[in-house]
Amino acid sequence: MKKRVLSMLFIASILMTLFVMPQNIHASNEFMLGNSSFNNATYPKTGWASPWVLYQSPDATANGYVTTTRPAQGKYHVKVTHPGINNYDIQFRHQNLVLLNGVTYTWGFEIKSSIDVTLKGAALTWSDEPWFPDFDKTPKLKLKAGQVVKYSRTFTMKQDYKQAHFVVYLSDLSKIERDSNNKIKITPYTITMDNFSLTGGANTQRPKPRTISPFRVNFEGYIPDGKKTAILVDSSTSPLDWQLKNSNKVLASGFTTVLGTDTSSGDHLHLIDFSSFNDPSVRSAYLYAKNGTLKCPDQINMTYDLYEDLKYDALNFFYQQRSGIAINLPLNMGLRRPAGHVDQNGNPSDIGEPVSDEIGNAFLVNQGYQKSDYGSINAAKGWYDAGDHGKYVPSGALALWLMHNQYERTLQISGAKPEAYANGTMRIPENKNSYPDILDEARWEMEMLLGMQIKSGVKKGMVHHKFHDTVWAMTPKKPSDNKLKRVAYPPSTSATLAFAAVAAQSYRLWKNLDKSFANTCLTAAKDAWDAAEKYPNEYTRTLIMDDTDGYDGRKENRVDYGGGYYECQSYDSEGEIKVQGDNTDELFWAACELYLATGGTSYSNVINNSKHFGWNVGLKGVNKAGEEGPFDWRDTAALGSLSLALVGTNSNYQSIAKYQINNYANAVLNVMKGQKYPVPITKYYWGSNSSVLNRAIILAYAYDLNYRNKQYLDGVTQCLDYLLGTNANFISYVTSDMTNSSFYAKNPHHRFWAKQVNPDYPSPPPGVILGGPCQVVEDYDDFMKETEFPRSNVLVGNTYKRFADVYPQKCYIDHCDAYACNEVAVNWNAALAWVAGFVDEAVNYDITPPAAPWNLKYTSRTSTTISLQWDPTWDNKKVAKYQVYQNGTLVSSISYLTYNVKKLKANTTYRFTVRAVDLAGNISGHSSPLTVTTLP
Repeated sequence: MKKRVLSMLFIASILMTLFVMPQNIHASNEFMLGNSSFNNATYPKTGWASPWVLYQSPDATANGYVTTTRPAQGKYHVKVTHPGINNYDIQFRHQNLVLLNGVTYTWGFEIKSSIDVTLKGAALTWSDEPWFPDFDKTPKLKLKAGQVVKYSRTFTMKQDYKQAHFVVYLSDLSKIERDSNNKIKITPYTITMDNFSLTGGANTQRPKPRTISPFRVNFEGYIPDGKKTAILVDSSTSPLDWQLKNSNKVLASGFTTVLGTDTSSGDHLHLIDFSSFNDPSVRSAYLYAKNGTLKCPDQINMTYDLYEDLKYDALNFFYQQRSGIAINLPLNMGLRRPAGHVDQNGNPSDIGEPVSDEIGNAFLVNQGYQKSDYGSINAAKGWYDAGDHGKYVPSGALALWLMHNQYERTLQISGAKPEAYANGTMRIPENKNSYPDILDEARWEMEMLLGMQIKSGVKKGMVHHKFHDTVWAMTPKKPSDNKLKRVAYPPSTSATLAFAAVAAQSYRLWKNLDKSFANTCLTAAKDAWDAAEKYPNEYTRTLIMDDTDGYDGRKENRVDYGGGYYECQSYDSEGEIKVQGDNTDELFWAACELYLATGGTSYSNVINNSKHFGWNVGLKGVNKAGEEGPFDWRDTAALGSLSLALVGTNSNYQSIAKYQINNYANAVLNVMKGQKYPVPITKYYWGSNSSVLNRAIILAYAYDLNYRNKQYLDGVTQCLDYLLGTNANFISYVTSDMTNSSFYAKNPHHRFWAKQVNPDYPSPPPGVILGGPCQVVEDYDDFMKETEFPRSNVLVGNTYKRFADVYPQKCYIDHCDAYACNEVAVNWNAALAWVAGFVDEAVNYDITPPAAPWNLKYTSRTSTTISLQWDPTWDNKKVAKYQVYQNGTLVSSISYLTYNVKKLKANTTYRFTVRAVDLAGNISGHSSPLTVTTLP
C-alpha cells in the first residue's frame, strides 16, 4: 500500500509474534509446551488452559475447567456428558508445535478418570492428511476409577511438521447404552490431566506481549488539506503539549483536548488535531507529546495519492480469491497457487448435480445422497467467500453489487473518473481485453452466479443458496489440495432475489460493452424475479441429521456444517422455523434494480408498496445508529435506495432515496461525535469493521449528493483512520506488504494465507480487511474462548483479562485461528475497495488548474539538442507533471523541471511551451513561449 521506508531497527524492537514457530532448529531439549501444569499465575481464572484447547464435535458435549483451589490446584478437568459418535469427538490439544525430521522427542502426562473408561489414547498429529501419523498408533488408554496413570512415549521424527498438535482423545463410546425399552442412557465421567511434557525440540513457549505506543494514528497517513487527528492514551486529566516535527523543525504545535475515558476501550484519551497543517510539500513528519518525551513510532505521511495503492490492493483481493483458475499474477511469488476445484488429483470439480430439495436425512453424512431434480449447475468460477472454500449467493451478491456500484458511480457523478478502473489498471489476466478491469473481475463472480440458477423444469429461475464442502476444511489448505466432497444447497427465495438484483445491475453496466452477455444477465434476472413470485417463501432449511450409527437417537441441526449460513432464520431444537424469514428487503432491492434496468411497471408497483421505501422509513439502523447497518447480506433494502439515488430515472424515487441517505448520514455523523475514537459504531459485532465501511459508503453518498459538503468527506476519512490504526488496538486491520511491521495485522483466518500456522504457506497480500473487534466472540469462537490475549494493551495490572472481562473494542486478536475477529469476506473487502476508491478520487476533486509554468529558458543547445528548464508553478493541491510542447505538439510528460529535447535539425528554429497538470488531471495554460535555434 504505502510507499515508504521505516526504521528496521525500530520495527525489530516492537515486532509481534503471537506464536513462535522456529524453523530448522535441531534438538535442544527445550521444554516445548506452554502451561503444562495449569498453575501459572497468568492463568488465574477457573477454566483457563491456554494455549491448550478443549475441542468437541457437534455430536459431543463436554465442559473443561482448571481448578484454582487446593487440594486439586493446577489440574485440568473435562466433564463428559455425551461422548459423541466417534472416539475422537472430544479432544484436549496443544497446537502450534514444530516437529523436525531426525529429532527424538519424549512426551508424557498424568491422567485419571472418575470411572472405568477406555479412551482412544494420545497422539501427536497435524492439520493435514494423514491426521494420524504412522509413527504413532495411538494405543488405547484403559483407566481404572480414581487411578492416576503416568503415560510417556519416545519417538524419532521421520519428516518435518511445522504445525503439529499434541492431542488426548477423551471419548468412550461404551458409556452410551440402551435399556430394555430401547431408551438411551449415557453415563457421564470426568477426566483429570496434569503435568504434560514434550522435550527434544524447538521451544514453543507462550511469547511476551508486543510493545504498544500511547499514540493512535492512521498508519497509512493523512490527506494534506483533510481532517487530521490522532489519539494519545494518557491518564492525565489536563491538556498535554504536542508537536508535529520534521527534521527537528516544528511544523505545528498545540495542546491536546482531554476526551476522558472511552467506554468502548477503557482507555483515557486525548485528542491531537493537526488539521491546520496543510502544506502538501511536506510528505512526512513525526508526532511528539509531553515536551518531546513521547514520540509516535510511525511517521505521519501526508499525500493526496494516499489511497491509490489501497484501492487497487483491495480490488486485487478478488483475483486472489478466485476459484477455477490458477493464480499466477500475485504481488509476490509465494501467492501463486494452482486452480482450485477443477477435478484434478482428487480435488473435486464445482460442476455437477446439487442435492435434492427433498433430502430428508443427513446428506452430509450419507455420501450417497439423492441427486437433484433441478439439473446440473456450474459453480466453477466465482470467488471463495472467506477463509474457507465456500461460495454463497447472499454475500457474493452483496460483494458484486458493491463492485458494480463502485464503477457505476463513476459514470453518474460529475467529476468522477471511470478511467481509474479502465482496461489495464488492475492486476488480472483480462486486463488487455478492452473492457474495464473492474467489470472483468465482477464478471468472474457473475458467471458463477448464473451457473447457480435452475435453467429448466422444477423451480426454473430459482437460484441455489450456497455451495461448499460437506465438512469444514482444515487449516492450512490450498483450494487445489482440498479433497472434501462439495455440495450445493437447495434454492432459496432470498438468494434468488439477490441474484435478480445484481443480474439486472450487471445488464446496465454491460449493455454498451457486451450486448450478448448483458442480455443473458437481464433474461436471468427476469426469470429469477418470476420464480421468486411463484416461490416467495423458500428458505434454506436446517438439515435434520440422525447419527450415523443410529444408537443415539439425537438429531443434529447442521445448516452451516462445512460452510456459512447466510440466511436469517431461527430454529427450534427439532429444526423447525421459529421465526419466519423476511424476504421483503431482497424483494425491494431486486425491484429497484430491475426497474432501473427496464422501467417496468410491475417493478415500480413493488417499490411503491414496499415498507422499505418512504419519507419516514430511512435506511436500516437509522433509529439504532450505533449498531449494525445500514446494510449487509441479511438486510439489503438500502442497496435499492442507493441505486435509485445514483441512477435516478424517476425524480420522485430519487428525491425520497436522497432524503433517506442524507437522514442516515447525519445520524452516522452524530454517532461519531459521541465517540472518542473516530468510529461510527457503538457495538462491535462479528465483522464490525464492515459496519464501519458500510456507514462510510452512506457518508460518501451524502457527500456526492450534498454538493460535496466537507463534513461528510471528513467522516469517511475518519472511518479509514479508525480501520488503519486510530483504534484501541494500535493496529491496522488492513494487511500491508510491509510484512516486517507490527503496525499491521497479518494473520487472517484463511486456509491459504496461513503462514502463522505453517511457514510453507504465504502471508496475506496487502489490502485485505479483517473482521475486527467482536464483543460477543465467546458465543462463536472456540479458539478465542480458550485463549487469553497475548497483548499488553489488555493487561490489567499483571493479569491477562478474558474476553468477558475486556472492553468491546479490545475483543480482538491477530491470529489465524481467531475466526470471530480475524475472518475475511468478499463483501467486506468490496466495501473497503469502494471506500478507498471514493476517497482517492474525492480528495482530488479539483476543477482549479495549476498556474502556467514560468521562466521557461534553455540552458544549453547543440546542433541536434536543446536543454530546457523552468520554475515550478503553483496549484491548490499538487502539480503531478509537466507537459512539454514543441511547435504546438506534445512531445513529453515528465515530473521534472528540466527536459532535454533530442533529434533536432541543425540551424533550425523551434518554439517551446510547457503546461502543468495537477493530480486531478486539470491542465494549466501554456507558459510564455520560448524560441530557440539549434547550432549549425
